[in-house]
Amino acid sequence: MATANGSGGYASVKRPELQALSLAERISFFYCSSVQDFMGVAINPSEFLVAPDDVPYYLQLLESPDREQWLKAEAVLIPFAQGRAVPDANQHRLLVDFDKACVHNKHLVDAGALPTYTQHLLRAMTSLKGLNFQYMELEMVERLLGQLNRAITMLYLVVTLSPHASRPAMQRSLVDIGLFPPHQLLVDIFDCLQVHHAIPGFPIKRLMLLVYVWITTILGDLNELDRLKAARRQHHHLAVDDSSKWTCKSLKKPATVPLGDPATDPLYPTRVKTQAARDAIHAKYLHRPHADLSPVPPASVDALSSDDVAPLSDDQAWGARVELLYKLVLVPKWKEYTGLLGAIITTMAAGNAMDKRGYFSKRKFSVDDTATGVGSSSSGSSNPDEQLYWNWMNREKAIVLDVTSLVILHLLKHVRSSHYFKGELLAQGLVEGALLPAATKFLNRDTATYVQVRAEDASHQRVEMHPPMQKAVAVLADDPSMEYALAPLRTVTSLLRIVQRLTKRKPSLIRAMLCRTQSLVWLKRVLNLRDPTSRLYALKLVKSQGRYLGHQWMRKFTCVHLLTEVYLHVRPELEDDWLKNDEDEASPLAKASEALLQGEVHAFHHKNYWSKPQPPAAPSSGGVSIAVQGLLDLQHDTLDVDGGSARKLVADLKLDAALCGQYEKWLDARGITSSSTTTSTFADDVVAPWPIAFH
Repeated sequence: MATANGSGGYASVKRPELQALSLAERISFFYCSSVQDFMGVAINPSEFLVAPDDVPYYLQLLESPDREQWLKAEAVLIPFAQGRAVPDANQHRLLVDFDKACVHNKHLVDAGALPTYTQHLLRAMTSLKGLNFQYMELEMVERLLGQLNRAITMLYLVVTLSPHASRPAMQRSLVDIGLFPPHQLLVDIFDCLQVHHAIPGFPIKRLMLLVYVWITTILGDLNELDRLKAARRQHHHLAVDDSSKWTCKSLKKPATVPLGDPATDPLYPTRVKTQAARDAIHAKYLHRPHADLSPVPPASVDALSSDDVAPLSDDQAWGARVELLYKLVLVPKWKEYTGLLGAIITTMAAGNAMDKRGYFSKRKFSVDDTATGVGSSSSGSSNPDEQLYWNWMNREKAIVLDVTSLVILHLLKHVRSSHYFKGELLAQGLVEGALLPAATKFLNRDTATYVQVRAEDASHQRVEMHPPMQKAVAVLADDPSMEYALAPLRTVTSLLRIVQRLTKRKPSLIRAMLCRTQSLVWLKRVLNLRDPTSRLYALKLVKSQGRYLGHQWMRKFTCVHLLTEVYLHVRPELEDDWLKNDEDEASPLAKASEALLQGEVHAFHHKNYWSKPQPPAAPSSGGVSIAVQGLLDLQHDTLDVDGGSARKLVADLKLDAALCGQYEKWLDARGITSSSTTTSTFADDVVAPWPIAFH
């Protein structure tokens, strides 16, 4: 394999397994639980397995308002979607046959299970609204959460195990159900998570997995996004971004040098040629963002009638789906949703699972906790059941952290590739949601111990995977013995990418979150892993804060190898001024660029999303405000600078007839008359006008 500098020895920098969850991981992560809460485990599966022709009947039972019929349909449809539910001798493992499960889920999709399961999940989430779980009985809480778990399971299996050949139809269905009203399932899921994510036992992991599968099915994972970017750049005859061989880029405009007077300056022709050469070099290495390039048109368009709509290419369809997701789901509550994702990362990145006792479940494992002293702070040991619970809790937190970081990274990458200002708005919300302190605190740990491969108990594996799940990933191609656990390494890499994306070209965030917190300490730990992907983004963070660390740091001998690796493995820039200490950064005007960017982001959203007037429902409902109408007039070059909108508003103002009559009586009582109707016999008399003139 080639390295970033082409010397060989390392695996590919951006590996597919570190950018997305495999099918085996999606299933195994979903079925990881501390208790057996799935149908078909404790009961003989032969009682539930049915023929495909009986599926519509049970789907009809699921739509019934009777709860007994729900349970009857769930007891049949869940094992049917799993393909084959057979418990082992110890009742600890749930086996899934993938081939049969894919066939069964195809039957479910053909029978119309997707909208039925969606309504069932919405009904389960609606039943949680307005409840005070703190004062409810434990059995009632478990019944409500069990119903929610079963509804999530049915919908998740249908979306995840649907055949790849039917993906275009599945994409259209998921867009219709998840984004458009009246369903808007993604909005309801985010709202439910925002209200109930702190409730003990709430299925945060399964809802986040459902959100991840939904988003990646609609938009594609990061590997598919890289392929779309490469296809668009090839269409515009640009060099493809290859992490194994970086292409130099230029971000700044070249400084304009005065050429002088051509009549008196003998070096004028030479200066003109030099300036032309500099402009040519700048144009050659000028960085063109993905959003500034037009999408790839369809490969072939047949003869269409005037009423037909031209088909969209994959690139155009991706852009339309990103716009729908951003406009209908993310923009209306962008602060709430980004704050929710930041809160989940903060909670799951906590140091010790013992500090979160009772977070994932209210029910205790041991009945004799009081008698044996288990669970008390004075006891130094715990029984095997409770130790199993703590092991499961640590594994649960790791899964939630992995999936949530992938969801954040996918949203940032897809939205920013659609438009730069859209990605900056999401990044601003994540920064305000305190995501950066939580991520940097999590990364400031013994990374080598966190990513090492551990021997897992066989009872922890609830699903028998076919093919086997990849638990480790080799770092060096010439040294296969050096390997790390896949999921922890992906979590570290995803958080590094998120931190790098949120702090990129933002001096205030770089100084506050990286320099002052001494991030070089834990960045060196990440570099010691010798993993190409995590090393790349760690070096990007080192490069971004290089100019703010001062001259004393650059005089140290320990920084030499960091600077060398930055030049070897990070994309070079034509200007190469990332170590230049700018003295103006300490002035109050240092944040001018960030403030200007924030203003441009908000102006873009005010123009395209926030200030769009809605059509009035009735003529009496009124129009938009004067400020919004002024913006619209300015956009269409019809703005009256003398206050045309205000004059129109005053002219259209109509007073009530009874009010006018009372006002006239008051004028008569006061003896006030209008100057237009009264003539004065004396030239010195000044007649005052009416306080209010009627039109």
